Amino acid sequence: MKNTFSVLFYVKKQQKKSGLLPIMGRITVNKQTTQFFTQLEIDPQTTEWDSKTKKINGKGASSLNSQLRNIEARIRTTYQEMFLRGPVLSAEQVKNAFLGIDDSSTTLLSVFQEYKQHQKDMIGKCRSLSTYKRITLVYNRVADFIKVKHHRSDMYDGSFVDDFSDYLFTTYKVSNNQVQKIMQVFKHVTKICIKKGLLKKDPFSDYKIKFDPVDPNFLTVDELKLIIQKKFSLRSLETTKDLFVFSCFTGLAFVDAMNLKRENITLAENGDMWIKITRQKTNIPSIIPVMDIAKSIIKKYENQNDSYVLPRSPHQHVNAYLKQIASSCGIKKNMTFHMARHTYATTAMSFGVPIATIAKTMGHANMKMTQHYARVLPEKIIKDINVLNTATQTLQTLYQ
Repeated sequence: MKNTFSVLFYVKKQQKKSGLLPIMGRITVNKQTTQFFTQLEIDPQTTEWDSKTKKINGKGASSLNSQLRNIEARIRTTYQEMFLRGPVLSAEQVKNAFLGIDDSSTTLLSVFQEYKQHQKDMIGKCRSLSTYKRITLVYNRVADFIKVKHHRSDMYDGSFVDDFSDYLFTTYKVSNNQVQKIMQVFKHVTKICIKKGLLKKDPFSDYKIKFDPVDPNFLTVDELKLIIQKKFSLRSLETTKDLFVFSCFTGLAFVDAMNLKRENITLAENGDMWIKITRQKTNIPSIIPVMDIAKSIIKKYENQNDSYVLPRSPHQHVNAYLKQIASSCGIKKNMTFHMARHTYATTAMSFGVPIATIAKTMGHANMKMTQHYARVLPEKIIKDINVLNTATQTLQTLYQ
């Protein structure tokens, strides 16, 4: 069968955030086509694309047309070289050879697979199982997208990131923040590819990861009282209550509470008890003074036959039990274990604990992270302004 081959260029009508229009290339081999981004763009305000001549008219047109002719010549040379070595089976092969993409082990998915395996190896050391599961989910989403939308086994042009983002929204009907979390992981893997020399250009250069603001969910002091005072006959519910209350008064995340060992508990000379632990998620040390209620919970489980401070239970089970606890206490909130961490920060701030202290005990790298958790309650605002009002009485009387 006679091979047919052609190359043409066209301008993508959808503008980038910069306002420029990308110039795309299309390679056709035996009626099979594939597209790629030429890395060239035009400004629709000063130039235009002639769809008949496939050339650019306007400011800077001469240079851009010259670059397009050069790209076409290189693609044709690539095709001829491949043709001489044997039959060219697809347009994809020509494009990959032109772009310098290796279809063997040095691909996006293979790098992603290596990264995923490395994270798996780190479970229990500096990574949690939930982190590994999230990375695996992102890998599966990327692989599925490639198969469904691009019909190949790797990334190849500048539109991939935008297309992938749209695919997540439309296929899985997820929120913007869920999409952005996926894009964060994916961006990290593309950076690895760039460092390895597998990508010449950052595919995220025109994509900005932006989260919608979300108010963290937390318990009020009155709601926390209801849980503390409630007694459960079922051991699973009573144990879950203890775990949750412990986190409300220490700020520990679930994985850190489960990893807390007796060696992490220290006693000062004056008898004060401290928790010293490195957070698994961030690898940042937390230094937490142990309040009385947390001491009582530690003492309650001190005779366990292992080195852990608290009873260990699967995260999924704990969250399921917390919903039963909320229902029993008449709390109309979707209780999860992470809410305890929110509650710790919010309660501490409402009682006047400085945000720098809260950040240190929670193992945050900066206070901006703490501000996400800690909400200023109306009662706290009233109290603080009353203090300010009293402190500035002398100044205020000058107005009278």
